[in-house]
Amino acid sequence: MAQNKNRLIALDWAKFIAISAIFFLHTVESDFLAKLSLACHFGVPFFASVSVYFSFLGGSKCKGWGEVWRGGWQRFRRLYTIFLIWNLLVLLLRSVNSLFVSKVAFTFDFDGFFFSGLGNALWFLPFLCVVNGLSSLLGFCTKMCGRIANSFMLVVLVGCIVLCLLRLPVSLGAEIYVLHISQKAWLSVLLVWLFALLKFEFCLTFSLKSRLGL
Repeated sequence: MAQNKNRLIALDWAKFIAISAIFFLHTVESDFLAKLSLACHFGVPFFASVSVYFSFLGGSKCKGWGEVWRGGWQRFRRLYTIFLIWNLLVLLLRSVNSLFVSKVAFTFDFDGFFFSGLGNALWFLPFLCVVNGLSSLLGFCTKMCGRIANSFMLVVLVGCIVLCLLRLPVSLGAEIYVLHISQKAWLSVLLVWLFALLKFEFCLTFSLKSRLGL
């Protein structure tokens, strides 16, 4: 229990550092500080990686497809609600600016409001909705499938990572999900999936050996 508590405290500190990096990245104005902001691009990939990993763990603990669906729907609803509320606020501000300040005709950005974020803000929340669902599904399939199927998934993940590193069009970008997703973001997710799958297989093997007295 104490070890788990220490891990959660370490995770909270890591979240605080990542949030600080994101704020710094979006608020610096001087040229000197802008150079330092290059070291702050880890914030969003960090949160995506943590979310993906825990979604995988949640899926691996599910006892049936119904539980996978309910957990995935709860995560989707929580993240997408925040995304829509933010876009509503931006839409309200843009409407007020159009009517009373700029006097320029206002057009509704359908894709931005529902998928990529107005002004590309919070674009990663719809992305997390997609990858969290896939992570839960992958975690559940890893639990239910045999060693051969899991080995095949490992090979596929490694292949996708190699393709991303070679900058080939495997990142499933805006053309499919209408999201402004970079290969860097998908590479982070693929690496987390690979780590989670390897850890699951390692723990399973270690557990079996312990039961056999090896």
